[in-house]
Amino acid sequence: MKIFKLIVSVSLLVLLACEGNTEIIEEIEAENIEKELKGRRIPFQNNTNAKLQKKLQWVSYITAQVIMSDNSNRIEFFNALQGRKVITLHELIGEHSNLNFKSQFKNVLRSYIQKDPPKKDPIFGTQSPPHPIITCDEDVEEICLMPPGAYNEGATNAFLRSILEKNCIELYLPEGLHPLVNQNLPYSITSTAHPLSHDSFNSGFRHSSIASPKSDPNGVLSVSNVSQNYLGIITDNVIVARPYKNSSNCTYQEYLLLNFTTFLNP
Repeated sequence: MKIFKLIVSVSLLVLLACEGNTEIIEEIEAENIEKELKGRRIPFQNNTNAKLQKKLQWVSYITAQVIMSDNSNRIEFFNALQGRKVITLHELIGEHSNLNFKSQFKNVLRSYIQKDPPKKDPIFGTQSPPHPIITCDEDVEEICLMPPGAYNEGATNAFLRSILEKNCIELYLPEGLHPLVNQNLPYSITSTAHPLSHDSFNSGFRHSSIASPKSDPNGVLSVSNVSQNYLGIITDNVIVARPYKNSSNCTYQEYLLLNFTTFLNP
């Protein structure tokens, strides 16, 4: 009888030990997954990557805002695409562009420029409205020395120089752009950016014609995972701001192993 009780006790201890090990293994696996995800996001920790990622997010965000603000802007953008899914930023708002889209882009940009720029970005990494678009720790430090009356225009021009002269940026629309929408039905555009890594997803913003309890007053809602599966949402057009390489000023040596054209490209 004692031997039986001993066997039962040992069996229970072994069972509990196994259950404990299972929990430990699950914890270890969860930690490993978290480490793997963090490892995949290493490029975001690089200060240069974070600044470019922020600019890309803002470019697509402002573009979406311009398109959503007036249907004539949407039609003009559609016509500028000429049946393509990719258009360079220079074509839209560059020196030789005579599109109304250009002036509207600048107007929206100015609306997000604050009068007193903070010394550092309050959230390191991807820039998200309504956080400041320009900070003194970026490559536009000269704007912080400007008098108050000149700051807004100076900051606007500094940002435009950064996205048009210091970087080569294009807009990619995986599903193209529908030229017309039914104004009586909800419609939306999602803005996002290339993750500057090999990730197949990135965060973004869904700009809807109708505000919801979860969105801001303009109908903009943060989206944590814009991926290939996300493209299945039929009410959305998705705009991706991404760099493109050339042999002169935009070689992007730090991204030699990245093909910018594969992100969200079926």
